[in-house]
Amino acid sequence: MVFFTRIELISKLNRLKKGLPTDLIYLNREINNTNVQVPNDYDISTIDEFLEKDIQSVLSLQTSIIRPILGMFGSGKSTILNRIETLVPKVLSPEKCIILKINLENVPILKREEFVKGLMKQILPVIEKENFRNIFEKYDQEKLVNAFQGVKILKNINNLYSKNERDRIEAKSFFLDEVGEELIFQLIEGIVKLSIMDEKIVIILVDELESLIDKDKERVITEIIVSRFFRGLIDRYDNSVYIAITCYKESYDLLKDNFYKFYRIVEGHEIKLGDLSDKEKLELIQRVLDVTMEYTFGKLNAHKILIELKGTLEYYMDKSIKLIVREIF
Repeated sequence: MVFFTRIELISKLNRLKKGLPTDLIYLNREINNTNVQVPNDYDISTIDEFLEKDIQSVLSLQTSIIRPILGMFGSGKSTILNRIETLVPKVLSPEKCIILKINLENVPILKREEFVKGLMKQILPVIEKENFRNIFEKYDQEKLVNAFQGVKILKNINNLYSKNERDRIEAKSFFLDEVGEELIFQLIEGIVKLSIMDEKIVIILVDELESLIDKDKERVITEIIVSRFFRGLIDRYDNSVYIAITCYKESYDLLKDNFYKFYRIVEGHEIKLGDLSDKEKLELIQRVLDVTMEYTFGKLNAHKILIELKGTLEYYMDKSIKLIVREIF
């Protein structure tokens, strides 16, 4: 059992009540072609099993996969995306992969320059990590120049690892303030090339694609992401790349009309999340009660909640969390 502080638990319960992602509760949903639909790629029965098979396939079959995760607000898309990262150690050792996480909700899109900077803020931590540094320092200058398509990025990555504080500050400033559209894609491609060269897989987790699709009315930045980034990587690297993307289904359907070449490579490969079944709602309620009572050492009796609350499961779920927050805190 994971223990939370009082403030953490209040925050997680309030997020759950609003239908927002939280690591307080995770349901390993059953695949039933009604509430949860997946491609018939594997003989499996749960979301976790499907995701594990995906990662294993990239590694063992030397293939690349792009996996859209579709659903309405609060259906668990972001939770499943985060789950992929936690499942990786079950399937392969951490040193066998590089994970790049991008949340498009946090990236400004009004200007291309600001969009690139927003992306760079989320990519920089990847190259600062020890596991990427270990890969980078294995290879000679010629191979690194080939991977990153030039010396400018290479010089600044080297300076990120410098013992000289001024070098590190200047390198960080270069990546956060000076990298433009061309250089950021050279950097991403260099990360992928270098990882594959070192026999690793690259896992790219992209959350909230609908934020980009809905706000980018001219579709210019969307074109950059879905065609150059997603499709471009899959086209050029047919092995060792796993891309998972979350999106509202309505926003995702717009891709068919506006970016058919991209849509063609993802159509039929989606994980589709529907509403929670009655069984899943009951399980979620029980989990909430379990974790809160574990935290409060029995301050709130579950029987009290069961007696006080009546109505539909949706009503019960909403009111039970409110009651837990009110009674305990």
